Amino acid sequence: MSDYRVTPSREGWIVINKSTRIKTHKSIFRLKKDALEHENNLITLQAAAEPSALKLHEAMTTFIEERDLVACDSSKRLTKGGLSSYKADLNLRIIPYMENVLLSEFNGSHLKACLRACDKNGFRYKTLKRMVRNIRSFLNVMKADGKNPCMDNTKFNLNLFTEIEPSDHGLREEKEAPIFDQTVVGDILVRIFTNKDENFKSALTAAIMTTLFATGLRRSELKGLKRNHVNFETNQLHVKSVYIQKEGGHLHRTKNTGSFRDIDLDESTMNMFKWWLLFLSKNRPHDTWLFPAMREADGPVSDSGLSNIVWQVYSDMGLAEIEFNKGHVKIIKSKLKWFPTKVFRHTLGHSLIEAMNSNRHLTKNYIKSTMGHDKFTTSQDIYGNHKAKITLEKTAAKSKATNTGLIPDFSKIN
Repeated sequence: MSDYRVTPSREGWIVINKSTRIKTHKSIFRLKKDALEHENNLITLQAAAEPSALKLHEAMTTFIEERDLVACDSSKRLTKGGLSSYKADLNLRIIPYMENVLLSEFNGSHLKACLRACDKNGFRYKTLKRMVRNIRSFLNVMKADGKNPCMDNTKFNLNLFTEIEPSDHGLREEKEAPIFDQTVVGDILVRIFTNKDENFKSALTAAIMTTLFATGLRRSELKGLKRNHVNFETNQLHVKSVYIQKEGGHLHRTKNTGSFRDIDLDESTMNMFKWWLLFLSKNRPHDTWLFPAMREADGPVSDSGLSNIVWQVYSDMGLAEIEFNKGHVKIIKSKLKWFPTKVFRHTLGHSLIEAMNSNRHLTKNYIKSTMGHDKFTTSQDIYGNHKAKITLEKTAAKSKATNTGLIPDFSKIN
């Protein structure tokens, strides 16, 4: 109901505030339609000034329902993992700790109080970091939809919120995926190709490790690659889908629109792919996957197969103590225990961000596109503040030289 009323006067029409009975304007409106128009303008301004009664968790519930896998079009749809993470954030953290917070009033104080409560109740630092990213994405959508939420939290960075000291894995640095010292990358690749022979596993190891270092692909993106995704005309790798091993194994759309991308590759990496595709044409002529499973016609390399390859390399380099049990690897000791493949992605992302100041070609748009993000701020938040670096022990074998310092010269590999 409006707080204003149009009423007649001796000389025309006026608009008064019903509670104060004071006229809201100086002059008299001669025509009633002008007074009604003025009243409507006042009502519109009042509505814009008053905070919305919509609660944060109610708005997020609608947001999730609109992006359900079944109920919406593909442009808005979330992956199963994305949908699951939003629902977990909503039901386990947002409703319990911010049930009465209005969307229009939600600010940094509310978020910090929620994070403190979550930390106190044992939620992992990684979980809270993901929740912050989800909330930021949700708020940006609300703003774009004209819901006008308080935007203090769109740039909130959990790394800078030092009040939270994660309780499940000790120090903050241990919660973050480490990165390789750049000399280690070349050392690992040179050792792999020095010891490479003609058996399929050895060649697959060399191809996968090179691709992970050069592209920073997510595990599911690597598995979803087909041979025709390597473009020798543009020197690019096309990332078009991901491979989900659950439910019998199937291709699925990428994590987000930014993840559907073309990654620029240097000459050395393209030479590697020439060698690898030639190897596949001789040894797996009927397979279409870029990185096929050990057994022919079994689809792409399996999760366990990829883990075994990576951990065997780490073991050979003195970066892990492992043992195998019925084909599955058991990690005895390693700084990479929680991040066996994620370390490649973090190493590349951190290196690109660090090199921005010295290389004008490394723009924010290029970096977020390479890493498969919709926004550079996502890349910056995840990869911009690493402290822990993985180095090789003095006893580990060191390479003498590589053409780039990172990747061997594959043009000379038979």
